[in-house]
Amino acid sequence: YSGWFCPYAQRAWIALNQCGVEYRLEEGMVRSDEITPGALGYQKNPKLLEANPKGLVPTIIQEGQRPVYESLICVEYASDMSKNGKSLLPPHPADRAHARIQADWVNKNVCSTLFPILLKREPEEQVASFQLMQQNLDTLSEMIKGPLYFGDEMSIVDVALFPFLYRIIDVKMLEHFRNMTVKLTPKLETWYAAMKANPAVTSTLQDNAKLLESMAQYADGTAQSAA
Repeated sequence: YSGWFCPYAQRAWIALNQCGVEYRLEEGMVRSDEITPGALGYQKNPKLLEANPKGLVPTIIQEGQRPVYESLICVEYASDMSKNGKSLLPPHPADRAHARIQADWVNKNVCSTLFPILLKREPEEQVASFQLMQQNLDTLSEMIKGPLYFGDEMSIVDVALFPFLYRIIDVKMLEHFRNMTVKLTPKLETWYAAMKANPAVTSTLQDNAKLLESMAQYADGTAQSAA
């Protein structure tokens, strides 16, 4: 179960593609205004709620197995289920642990700083959150081996970051809603171009205008669900 507008769900989608895992994509969350104009919040698929009472995407269901959810866990699950020999985690246990640590760092220090910029109502708080994001992106740039985080192969760290940076760079949601522009270092620009060109990523990209529209409720304070 996915949500076309959700960066967390896009992580799992990219991972399944990269690892050649067959799947059937179903929308688990439909924006209420797609059903009733002007309505707020989301309508959640009853089957999603059966599998994951929190009703969050992504949630992966394999017949006869326990449901899998939480986006980075879904990424690891896709890697474990790889059908083409590609892995999103390095082979050595210590390196795998390091990759998990770095993915968690990216999640907490870059990805999780996006929504506060939109959600906070005071301009000073918005600016502080934006400055923290820019600082952390600059720090991340120094960690990238190039062209991707660990080199040539896509990893869990790359998958964790891309959906959020896509919404910043291509969708330009911070420029649109907050008149703020993120600056990428040359190394991050190279990383971003390499990820965006990967077919596993390209097939998950959504219409920029629709993504902007989906974020408007967070920017104007009318959202009825947590980001």
